[in-house]
Amino acid sequence: MKIIFEDKYLKVIDKPAGVVSAEISPLICHRLDQGTSGLLIIAKSQKVKKAIQGQFRRRRIKKSYFALVTGIIDEKKGRIEGYIVRHKKKGFKRRFIRALEFSVKERHKRLAISKFHIKKKYFKELFKSDSQKSLNYMTYLEIQIFTGRTHQIRVQMAEIHHPVIGDLLYGGKLMRKINNALNIKRQFLHAVKIEFKHPKTNKIIRLESELADDLKNVIKQLKEL
Repeated sequence: MKIIFEDKYLKVIDKPAGVVSAEISPLICHRLDQGTSGLLIIAKSQKVKKAIQGQFRRRRIKKSYFALVTGIIDEKKGRIEGYIVRHKKKGFKRRFIRALEFSVKERHKRLAISKFHIKKKYFKELFKSDSQKSLNYMTYLEIQIFTGRTHQIRVQMAEIHHPVIGDLLYGGKLMRKINNALNIKRQFLHAVKIEFKHPKTNKIIRLESELADDLKNVIKQLKEL
């Protein structure tokens, strides 16, 4: 795994897709889904790990992702806010509820906040049926998350009817066909930027990661609008 930054206190790696975050090190400070690539902070001591995780809890760390989603999003930018809850029948899956007012029973659920802005829009003819033609269009986004909930971006984008390309868990019945046509074997999600305060030097660390090669190959197949 490529090291983007390293000193005697911590390092930031570029995690490839397919690697389970928890298996990299017991000192990882946060996680990426197995099918998500990009920047991941690993501490070199429990003290540093605790300090970095404290920044995450206080929402002091800025994290951005690149995502390719189905359909055209008309707004140039947007905010998605609501609650992530476990799926009632499938515990490994999550649901997203956009309402901000909950009954007392639901108030302990986990708030999830994301902002996005559109980078580009693309087209590739994948379907000929009129009812499916909207899936020939895709939107390339940069998404900043302010909370680190399980499957946050994937659940939120699916909820607004623009699931992440490649996401078989939340993408719906036609996603496998889309994946085969684009030759993508995981969700198009890459942790591209991270910014945090170094827990020892107090300097602001800003890092970026290049889009993974398999995701670049997907983009090369598409026509920019």
